[in-house]
Amino acid sequence: MEILDKAIVLNKRAAREADGLVSFYTENHGKVVALGRGLRRVKSKMAGHLESFGIVSIRVVSGKEVNHLAAVELIQTMMRPDANLARTLTAASVLSLADLILREGEADSRIFHLFNSFLAAVSSADNKGLELSSCHFYLQLLACLGYSVAREKSCDLTFIALRNQLLEILKQADLGVDNRLFFAKIEA
Repeated sequence: MEILDKAIVLNKRAAREADGLVSFYTENHGKVVALGRGLRRVKSKMAGHLESFGIVSIRVVSGKEVNHLAAVELIQTMMRPDANLARTLTAASVLSLADLILREGEADSRIFHLFNSFLAAVSSADNKGLELSSCHFYLQLLACLGYSVAREKSCDLTFIALRNQLLEILKQADLGVDNRLFFAKIEA
């Protein structure tokens, strides 16, 4: 199996000495996790293309145990990671939470376009806009996943109320991860 698709980098983590495990959300294949050989080396040709908050073109091939990242090319940087700390933290927290929620192989192009519009909104938002953008993203993501969020008639949904409802929905869902670590990370 070979995957050629546009993707957004959700998360990067170390694997082995010089390798990295990268989570992507692709336009046509959903979430894909691939092992990039030598990504953590200084002279890695792929590492620069895997900067967070960008749209990349990826080629992933299946291996015996794990998918392997064969090629990656940066198409567009949605937001510079060093531009604004609040923007960077907001985008990173949303992408890492989405990485935990989404399952591999469940494709939905609406989610890909939601990530795209979220990163575009965050790249130019002020502090109040960051909170609104992340609330909007979470509501839309939950709607794409088939969940509905209850809203009170007289008031807007605040970030804290949304976060609490999101925690309740996620506690009921079977995520296949150690729930204590997962919820400690979200609640922190």
